Amino acid sequence: MRISLNDIFMYAKCTSSSRNLIEGEQVINSNHIVLCGKIQIENNANTTTIKSLVIQSSNLSEKPLEITGQLLMKGNLSEIIDFVCTCKAGASECCKHVVAVLLHLNR
Repeated sequence: MRISLNDIFMYAKCTSSSRNLIEGEQVINSNHIVLCGKIQIENNANTTTIKSLVIQSSNLSEKPLEITGQLLMKGNLSEIIDFVCTCKAGASECCKHVVAVLLHLNR
């Protein structure tokens, strides 16, 4: 499973100087991603569900945020279908937590 940086940038609607990318890198570099794994759904072998828990940088003692996403497997590459985060900006599908998880998957 490989996600290209170009696909991440296009999905998150960002550039190298965008706030969600810069802060997403800070999340991943601060080791705030405490869990990231895939759940294989048997009814569709080409689709993989990703579940992640990310510590809230604004409140470290609170419950971690939950990020859930779908990837479509195409050989060695993965196409991003959708990702949602439980943070206030998570409905936009391109918050810093989603970007951090996608960068984690890229690495």
